[in-house]
Amino acid sequence: VRAEDLPEIWPAAREWARRHSAQGQVSVRCLFQGSLSRPAELDVDLHAASPAIQIDGTPLQDLAVNFRQKERRFALHSAKATLAGGLLSASGSLDKNRTPSRWDGQVRLEGARLDELARSLRWDAKELSGGLSVEWSGGGEWGKPAGFSGSGRLHVAGAQILELPLLGRFADFLGLPTLRTIRFHEAKGPFRVKEGRVETDSLVMRAPQATLTISGWLGFLNGADSPIRLKILPTFAPELLPERSRTPMGKAIAKGASYFVGEVQLSGTWKEPRSKFVPKKLTQVLNEQIFN
Repeated sequence: VRAEDLPEIWPAAREWARRHSAQGQVSVRCLFQGSLSRPAELDVDLHAASPAIQIDGTPLQDLAVNFRQKERRFALHSAKATLAGGLLSASGSLDKNRTPSRWDGQVRLEGARLDELARSLRWDAKELSGGLSVEWSGGGEWGKPAGFSGSGRLHVAGAQILELPLLGRFADFLGLPTLRTIRFHEAKGPFRVKEGRVETDSLVMRAPQATLTISGWLGFLNGADSPIRLKILPTFAPELLPERSRTPMGKAIAKGASYFVGEVQLSGTWKEPRSKFVPKKLTQVLNEQIFN
């Protein structure tokens, strides 16, 4: 059957279909008992599969879903699919006998290709590559994203995640070619979802020349207008710079890079971010560079 016709076959899917779009061919095996006029009270055992389907414009391959509904309790025993070359899996449950209704679930994506994922989700990211793995588990009140909470981990490896210009052509003049730009190839760390925000204390991004430690939070309830509050602490690795090729000024800059003292603070929104550099206090620098 066509995915867009599923709500006519399975009335309990109508609420989901009002908020989402699905296109593709689906094979369904469904056993149910009860009154179709009260779909939430049906006893349902459903198995669905699709070789290729699009949900909200995101293409999935080899989709397989096992779902159980009984006495106003809903259980997604398993949902698996291929997304951007990676394995996407999810499970969860919802109890509508409770007031308010509560749900819990787990989601995992392993080995997705970042460039393909960016195209699927229509991200504006031209230079993006590598593999993404992310997992999350949590729960909350049904229908209220602001009440969602949970924790997870992110890992991106073998990648070009982010490229930042540093000294540009001036790097060649100084004999520091590796500081023309910095290409970050790995990111990993824990995160939490709470009160409409994604929070982290120690997300780390690595490049041969530098490491960024990121803390703070990003909102998601208002799309691109959601607020962000992040602190980014850079740590440079000047020992990786070739000693012989440095000019005298380049040597001074390379030596000073190891004492880079301050953090970059991001605020504003996803659409209109603002940044500023905040230097550390002298007492903090002395404690870190001398007494420790």
